[in-house]
Amino acid sequence: MKVSTQPFKLKRLVLITGLVFGMSACNTDDLAPPPPPPPVNSAPQILSMPTTGANEGQPYIYTLTATDLDADSLSYSLSTSTWLSIDPATGAVSGTPTAADVGDNEVTVSVSDGTDTTTQTFTVVVVAALPNNVAPVITSSPLLMGAVDSSYSYTITATDGNFDDLDFASVTLPAWGMFDTSTGILSGTPDIPGNYPVELTVSDGEETVSQSFTISVTGPDVITTELTVFENMILPEWQAWTDNGGPFELVTVDGDPERDQATKFTLTKESVAGFTARESGGAVGGMPFDASGFVANGQLTFELQLLVPTTVPVNAWFLKLEAGSGASFAEVRLSSSLEGHAAPQLNTWQTYTFPLSSLISGSSLNASAIDLFMVFPSYSDAAGASYLIDNFKLVSVISGNPGGGDGGTDPNGPELLTNGDFENGLASWKADIGSVVMDDGDNVFFVEIAAASGNVFDINQSQIFDIEEGETYVFSFRAKASQARTMIAGLGLNGGDFTNISETVSLTTEWQTFTTEVEAIGIGGVGSRVLFDMGVGIGDIFIDDVSVKVKDGAPPPPPVDNGAELLTNGDFEDGLASWRPDVGSVIVEDGNSVFEAIITSASDNVFDINQSQIFDIVEGETYVFTYRARASEARTIIAGLGLNGGDFTNISETVSLTTEWQTFTTEVVAVGIGGVGSRVLFDMGVGVGNVYLDDVSVKVKGGDAPAGQLLTNGGFDDGLASWRADVGSVIMEDGNSVFEAIVNVATDNVFDINQSQVFDIIEGETYRFSYRARASQARTIVAGLGLNGGDFTNISETVSLTTEWQTFTTDIVAVGIGGVGSRVLFDMGVGIGNVYLDDVSVMLVEGE
Repeated sequence: MKVSTQPFKLKRLVLITGLVFGMSACNTDDLAPPPPPPPVNSAPQILSMPTTGANEGQPYIYTLTATDLDADSLSYSLSTSTWLSIDPATGAVSGTPTAADVGDNEVTVSVSDGTDTTTQTFTVVVVAALPNNVAPVITSSPLLMGAVDSSYSYTITATDGNFDDLDFASVTLPAWGMFDTSTGILSGTPDIPGNYPVELTVSDGEETVSQSFTISVTGPDVITTELTVFENMILPEWQAWTDNGGPFELVTVDGDPERDQATKFTLTKESVAGFTARESGGAVGGMPFDASGFVANGQLTFELQLLVPTTVPVNAWFLKLEAGSGASFAEVRLSSSLEGHAAPQLNTWQTYTFPLSSLISGSSLNASAIDLFMVFPSYSDAAGASYLIDNFKLVSVISGNPGGGDGGTDPNGPELLTNGDFENGLASWKADIGSVVMDDGDNVFFVEIAAASGNVFDINQSQIFDIEEGETYVFSFRAKASQARTMIAGLGLNGGDFTNISETVSLTTEWQTFTTEVEAIGIGGVGSRVLFDMGVGIGDIFIDDVSVKVKDGAPPPPPVDNGAELLTNGDFEDGLASWRPDVGSVIVEDGNSVFEAIITSASDNVFDINQSQIFDIVEGETYVFTYRARASEARTIIAGLGLNGGDFTNISETVSLTTEWQTFTTEVVAVGIGGVGSRVLFDMGVGVGNVYLDDVSVKVKGGDAPAGQLLTNGGFDDGLASWRADVGSVIMEDGNSVFEAIVNVATDNVFDINQSQVFDIIEGETYRFSYRARASQARTIVAGLGLNGGDFTNISETVSLTTEWQTFTTDIVAVGIGGVGSRVLFDMGVGIGNVYLDDVSVMLVEGE
């Protein structure tokens, strides 16, 4: 029989429930509270991003980094990959993959705090090593341009697919260049314009690759001031002027050693401003200026500083020239200058240069009658502008491009084109095609071709010059484009059927140099041309360094070789040594030492303020006398040669000085002024205004100059080449290379510390030995010529050095010291104090 238990269970439930409620009603504290929940652990957090690439045979490393909020100690582990391992304490994952590991390698790393673990999974792609040696790859592009007296530097760089160590070397270098094999830096300071070939190499120990290029070194441009509109004073003939917009004034530029005074324009309303030669504008005695004679190589240049911007923000500033009336004018934005300034900058001087050819081309301006120059902000927004103008000039520029006769580096003839590097804008080129822009600090021709024309010659740039029928020319240029395309380049006629000899060249987005030889058959004649036809093909074109030379052509004849220099320190580099020390002083101007005489009041006699140098004049001889001079304001001086006593008879002339440097050269036949201790003279007494002199020279016309220089690298520009390499070193001092011997301890013998160069001395000949020297403290050295073996017989003298540079010159008759492999010597052992040498020279005075 089945018995039900449900009533019993119900009674138990009722009983327990009642018990609970009963206890609750007793309100007693005898029971403990429940325990708190256990703390929650914070898992570690990974902070680092993995390295996902590796190379076969090359070490791989990745450091796993993590943090833990509970500050628990962390341990690291790696659960995949056979070639990797991990440091459990630091998390550094490392290993070197082999060929078997090339490809994708899945990696899982973990970090644990003892309770929780966090993982990171990523893929390391191993790139296979190259199976065989691969030649190095040169990754740098050479610097192809240099300038005389400016530092040149190019660093060659390369990579190697096998990760080999690379060694750099030089095969061909300019005479002025030095190559550092440890850094790959080619450096130096060119001293002669020309084209200098260079070949550098890089080797991985098995294969060598080379980089050959030519450095084109330009000489200094010859700049002649044709018109000064404003420099330090407002000229009566070129009056500062505004049409109706406010005042102008001459102001002193405080705290600026480069400038004295400037013209300040303040525009109070709509206006233009500038300088006028018109009487209606206030000019007195002014007249229009004729610039037609130098349009091809002329430039307009000035400096501007914005003091207060216009009330309405404006970026458009303009340059405008007029001739006679508003109908004959040229107007351009200032932003089209060669410098490319977007707009004048507040409180900053900026130079603006405009080629005259680009200003006049396409305008109505009559270049022969310019009478108004204007520089102004956008007319309607001009109010509020205040600005300074200084050094407003028209100049002609003859470019210092390298030509033929450059010491053998270029066998071809002189350059036949002008402004082939576009440094003077489009001067000498077609002014209505393209423009000149800056590319990596270099002026280059640029034309934007958005749509191809029907004929390739529809878009054409050219320069006219004379081609001789049958002659062979070397034609070269650099070019690139914004996208791959072609153009035609060559030489040809500039009229008739425009016959030409040309070729189609393929341009890329990188600069390329194109060189070809052209035999002038059917294209010769006066006024032929070099041409670039660019019409068929889209893509902006850039052109630079265009050159045409006669192949193997003779350079221009050398100047007449006059006699040796008769003056010393004519460039004032040694202060007033050899000159009168009580007249004027030597100052430094643009890094160059020049003589300065400050003349605040005129004396009664022009010779009361006189600078001179004594030397011997031979009666009846003809001398070439040359010097450079300028003044702080227009004035005159007297310069010439003459006696240094008695009635001071002289042969001289009055020269007119301007504020710009000029070179004066004259021939003087010494009649009545010859004798021992005559002089060169500059009389400056009558006339106020500081006088500046430099590069004073007197030579016998067509005289016998000493034979060639017998030493090499006497200026130490090539380091210690040709000199003893184990004594001293070459350092730079004020941008010049000089030899330095550090003598800390005096030796027993003066010849224990010796610098020398070996060359051949002919017994019985007379040699002129000269050099410059100084020391870190007063001391002596022995210098002379002598044998380089046996008993080392020499003819020398002890000279006393000071801390200032001195020039030492002596004539040595080679008695007992002649022979192949003799030497010039400097013995420096006895005496403490560093010795510095420079400009060491040995030349024959007599004989061949």
